[in-house]
Amino acid sequence: MVQQGGPGAETSVFMRGTNSNHTKVLVDGIDVSDPSNANAAFDFGQLLTQDIERVEVLRGPQSGLYGSDAIGGVISVITKAGSDR
Repeated sequence: MVQQGGPGAETSVFMRGTNSNHTKVLVDGIDVSDPSNANAAFDFGQLLTQDIERVEVLRGPQSGLYGSDAIGGVISVITKAGSDR
């Protein structure tokens, strides 16, 4: 994990020695890579942690099932469910 500055600055994750754009990030099953970013990587500096229920990390050959942009691995963020109250 590399942060470019203070809180809220661009933050990248590198898995298994690959570039940050080779780590697929899913939030509630939806791909959140940023196509407007120069390398199409997800900026973890903008991810708020207060609503996260759990984080699942997949490394190894199984990550290839998620496509060519998941060479390093997959990070799946599951958020807390809303309540009806």
